[in-house]
Amino acid sequence: MKKTISIALLALVATSGFSQTNKPKTAAASTVAPVEATAATATSTATKTVAPLTEDQKKQLKEINKDFKSSKAKIEADATLSADQKKSQIKELSKAKSTKIKGIVSPEQFQEIKANHKEKNKE
Repeated sequence: MKKTISIALLALVATSGFSQTNKPKTAAASTVAPVEATAATATSTATKTVAPLTEDQKKQLKEINKDFKSSKAKIEADATLSADQKKSQIKELSKAKSTKIKGIVSPEQFQEIKANHKEKNKE
């Protein structure tokens, strides 16, 4: 009985020791917000500044995203489509979404939106 408890304790200590090696990665992920704030500050002091989105642009983007999500859900729920067909249709839908967004925002704003989207997907 004592051997079993000792082995369990040893396993617990060993696994907690291994999990500590991953903490710097999670600590880096939690510091993303300050880094973004620093990047935003650096961007604002650079010669090129990106204009913030107007309220009208925000409303239009929300509507585009809402339509995209509902259309994507319909495609994913369609049992008559194969996985490749679903992937292809979602890719086309995504391209159409990007085209609509490009029509609403400036090229600089689009690049910023795209960069924010990539950062969000990394997390």
